[in-house]
Amino acid sequence: MRSVKCLTSALLGLTAAAGVAFAGNTARNLPPMSLTQIGSLDGAFETVQNRASDVPAECRAWWDNGLPDFVSGLNSQELVVPHASFQALVADDFFLKFGKCYWIESIELDMAIFGVVDPVVALRIYDDCNGRPAALAWPEFTNPAVTNLGQLGGALAGFTHYRFRFSIDLFEYGYRRLWVNPVGIGKGLYYWLTSNNGVVQGVQGQYQAAAFGFPSWTDVDQTGTNFGICTDFNFRVCGKCCWLLKDNSDFDTSGLSSIAFANGIIFGSRAVDNFQVPPGKDIEVCRIEAWMATNCDVTRAFMEIYNNDCDSPVKPASITLTGADVMPLYSVPPSEGIPGIPLTFDGLPVYKFSFTCPGVVLQGGQNYWLAMATIGVGTPFERATWLFKRKSECHINITQGQYKNIFLAGFQDFTQVEHPGLAGEPRDFAFRLYAAEPEAGETTPPPASEPTVGDGGGAKDIEVPTAAFESEIE
Repeated sequence: MRSVKCLTSALLGLTAAAGVAFAGNTARNLPPMSLTQIGSLDGAFETVQNRASDVPAECRAWWDNGLPDFVSGLNSQELVVPHASFQALVADDFFLKFGKCYWIESIELDMAIFGVVDPVVALRIYDDCNGRPAALAWPEFTNPAVTNLGQLGGALAGFTHYRFRFSIDLFEYGYRRLWVNPVGIGKGLYYWLTSNNGVVQGVQGQYQAAAFGFPSWTDVDQTGTNFGICTDFNFRVCGKCCWLLKDNSDFDTSGLSSIAFANGIIFGSRAVDNFQVPPGKDIEVCRIEAWMATNCDVTRAFMEIYNNDCDSPVKPASITLTGADVMPLYSVPPSEGIPGIPLTFDGLPVYKFSFTCPGVVLQGGQNYWLAMATIGVGTPFERATWLFKRKSECHINITQGQYKNIFLAGFQDFTQVEHPGLAGEPRDFAFRLYAAEPEAGETTPPPASEPTVGDGGGAKDIEVPTAAFESEIE
C-alpha cells in the first residue's frame, strides 16, 4: 500500500483535476471512480459513531439502509466549467408499502469529501422504471443541514466525513418505489459511502457515468475492478408511516358556516363531524386534512377535537390545532407560469387545510368529533364554510355531522344537520384523518375526557375561543 504522504500528494492532484483542471481535457483528468482506488478502507475511518448518538432525536426513521460500512464509496458529483463537464451519479432505492401512507419529513445520508471547506450537495429523488431510476419524482432538494463528523484517517487522510439531512416535507402514498441520488456540486471529491456489508434491500445501487463508460444506469457490481461489488448505500428516511383512519374526502360545493371571532369573546358557529379510534392500541394523529371555503385570513384557520358523549360532542373542545398548511384549489390549475382559475363556492375560494404530526395521541376504543373553522375579526363580510362530503347512496360514515351557532335561535347547542333550517338532509363534512403508532416510550394518554394536546405546529399568537362554551348563550 502506498504511504499516507504519497496518497495525500496524489489526492491534492486529484482535487485539482476534479476542479480547475476539469477546464481542460476531462478524459485525462477524471477523479477516482471509487474510494477503493485510493487505498484500502479497512480501519481507515476513525470517526465511526453510533447512529443514535450523533443525529438529532427528531428524526423518526421508517426506512434505514444502515450506517456506512466503510467497504467503499462511489463518486457522485457534477462539475460544469467552460469547455468541459463531468457527471457521475449513484442511486439507491426504497419503497412505500401498499396500503400505507408516509410523511417524508427528511432524508439523511453520509459522504466522504475531500478538498472542500463548505460542501455543496443536492438530492434528487427518481421514480422507478424496470428496476432502475427513471424521471425525477420531485424537484431537486438543496440546502441540507450539514454535520461535520470529523477527519478520516488511515488511507483516507484528508477526507472529511459529512452527514447531510435534506428537508423533504411531503405526504405520499404506497405502493411506490423511489431512488435516492445525492450529488456533490462543483470542485473537490464527493463519495457516497456504502452500507450493510453486502446485504441488499430491494435493488443494489445503480451507477451512471458516461466518462467511465456507463452512459445508462448500471448495477454497481457490473462496474469492473474499480468498484465491482454488490452493495447498498447509506441513507435513511425520517418521518412517519401512517394509515388512513377515516376518509370523508370528495368534497361537495355546499356546506355550513364554521367561524369564530377574535380574542375568544364570541364562540360564533361550528360544524363538527365524528371519527372513531378502534378498540385496542392508542393512536397518534399523523395527518388531518379538511376542505373549507373562506375569505378570512387562512393563517388563522384552526381545527378542534372534541370528546364524545353517546352521539354528540362534549364541550368544550379539548384539543386545538393551529398553524395549518394551506393549499388553494383550482378549477383550472396553473401551468407554465399561467395563473390558475380558483375553485370557489358561493364566491369564496376553496382551500385544503392540513396538519401533519401535531403530537396528538388519542385513546383506543373512543369516538371523537372534529371541527374545521377559522377566526374572523368581526367584519360583516367575513365568511367560512366547511364543505360537505359529496353525497352517494351510502354517504354517512358513523353518524351525520352536527352544527351549532349561538346567533341562530334553535341552534345554540349541537344539532344534526338534517334539521330543516340547516342542510335539510343527513350530511357529513369533508375531511381525511391518518393515524400512526405512537412513538416508543410515549406516555399512556389520559382518559377520553382529557386527550393529549399537541401544539399543532405553530401560530401561537392566535387566540382560539376553545373555552367560550362556558360563557356562551344557553
